Amino acid sequence: MLVVISCPSCGHLGRVPKGRIGHKVRCKGCGNTFRPDKAMAQPPPEEISRAGIGRSSKQGIAAKREPAPIREGEGEKPPELGLSGWLKRPTVIDGAIAGALGGILSGLVIGAITGGMNAKPRAMELNPATGEVLRRASSGVLAGVMGGGLTGLGTGFLCGVFLGGLLGMLAEYFQVGFSASRRALVFGMTTGTCIATIIRGSDQFEISDFPWIGFGIVLGAIGGSVWSLLQSWEQAADAPFTSGFQVEEETPPGAITTKDEG
Repeated sequence: MLVVISCPSCGHLGRVPKGRIGHKVRCKGCGNTFRPDKAMAQPPPEEISRAGIGRSSKQGIAAKREPAPIREGEGEKPPELGLSGWLKRPTVIDGAIAGALGGILSGLVIGAITGGMNAKPRAMELNPATGEVLRRASSGVLAGVMGGGLTGLGTGFLCGVFLGGLLGMLAEYFQVGFSASRRALVFGMTTGTCIATIIRGSDQFEISDFPWIGFGIVLGAIGGSVWSLLQSWEQAADAPFTSGFQVEEETPPGAITTKDEG
């Protein structure tokens, strides 16, 4: 059974197995290492409910201690109303970030390639009186690549944030049951499609631009997946602290081993 303990340094609440009381634990909140004792431990709220303790008893415990950490999906505050409330929701934030990354990658790559392909060569300039070369001929590809890349970067970021956030709001409103990784992939692909269409179809959209749209879908999917990958790394790094404290592997103080007795 898990018991609730609090860090003596920062007050962070977490759960550790009851049988591990006396071992060193490391706090997730401040990194402090300490040994919880029996006086610090109390049963989780669900154990108290199953034991049939009355409401007055619960209020007495809450008056002495802070409430245990609430699991995801339980006891959450109702979402705020209005546009500001929608913009603070995790699905909308994730959509804006995934869309921005997908838009940036697709806009930067497609914009740079398109700018280089559309670059106009610069003719050689001569001094009409002496025939001296004032400027040598150049292709202008480098300038086209840099200009197109920067334009695509800005377009991809602005459109990606807006479009990804809008898709996140729609997913939140209709309660679309996609996982976070799948949402990031879909948001990135949608943003990449729109950015490729904007960049390649700015003059006149042609059938030859369809392969570029497919390229934008791939780039957008990669950009959206980057955000999903970063979230997975964060969860993996946080895995040792699933109960709020990390139990150090050691012998509890005062324990006597067979070797010591001999």
